[in-house]
Amino acid sequence: MKERFRKARGFSLIELLVVTAIISLLVGLAVPAVNATLRSSHLGGSGDALVGQLNLARQTALSRSLPVEMRLYKLPPQGQAAGAPTSYRAVQCFLLEGTNSVPVTRMQNFAQSVNCSSNVSESSLLDDAVLPEKSPVAGEDIPGYGLNYRYRSFFFKPGGATSLPNGDSYVTLVLEHDKALSQGANYFTIQIDPLSGRTRTFRP
Repeated sequence: MKERFRKARGFSLIELLVVTAIISLLVGLAVPAVNATLRSSHLGGSGDALVGQLNLARQTALSRSLPVEMRLYKLPPQGQAAGAPTSYRAVQCFLLEGTNSVPVTRMQNFAQSVNCSSNVSESSLLDDAVLPEKSPVAGEDIPGYGLNYRYRSFFFKPGGATSLPNGDSYVTLVLEHDKALSQGANYFTIQIDPLSGRTRTFRP
């Protein structure tokens, strides 16, 4: 008896095109959701890092019985070290010993696309009436930017209080190129009690 062989049937070109189209559609739907999740994660991580710096500065002032300066840095756009400073997106604190400023930590950059909202109703610390913007002087170089930056600063006193004026003091981190907060944009707001130096955070 002759053995019969059944010829294997493969996919047709149309079937392959349909499967490819379905995969492309699923990927197209998934990528925006993944990007939104990553951006939200960057915002949350940057907010937590800023809170950590503030708490460290306050704790250092309490434990060392010396003032600690907290600086918010206004830097050029990402990847443009020689460009004009455009947004506040880094922070650092310094222990003040007499006339010396000793860095407590390295400069902490926010995640890519995260910066402080320039709207003073959302970030009172960027209001010139609260914290005037300053230019660095010789010897105040920072890595990657030299003296090409601006900054605003306040102090934690040895008792834990701050040099901020009485009233609401806060800063809001937002995602670059996102819609306005009034339109439901994501945000991370940090409120600082001027009298105790303690922080509270607010997120949507």
